[in-house]
Amino acid sequence: MSAMPPPSSSEAPGQSQPAIPMTSSVQEPGLIEQVMRWLPLGLILLWWMRDLSFQWASLVEYQFGWIVVMLVAYLVWERWPTRPKHDRPTNFKLSLAIALVGLPFVLFAELYKIGVARVPSSSFLLSLGCT
Repeated sequence: MSAMPPPSSSEAPGQSQPAIPMTSSVQEPGLIEQVMRWLPLGLILLWWMRDLSFQWASLVEYQFGWIVVMLVAYLVWERWPTRPKHDRPTNFKLSLAIALVGLPFVLFAELYKIGVARVPSSSFLLSLGCT
């Protein structure tokens, strides 16, 4: 009679290792898909910062605005490796509804700047619309 070999140290008695390794079926998006995903947000942030840069340059109490931008960029860069990689995207209808709620604020802010003046209240409305 032949004796069975003893179980290896990594294997508990009565348990066997799976024959097929567990792999993730989620594919990473390509470069073009990633650019297209982040392009609208980047354009909105650039437009918003261009508008706020006028306030940061002309009003003494807001001259720290560029430091806040650099601080936020650092915090995003620091958090990026530990972000949830496979987070489920939000519902398209919800995103569209939020964009439609913010659109009147953006339009009113831009029309106010064109018609009246470039003042902090118009930047505030634009900030409400962009967020």
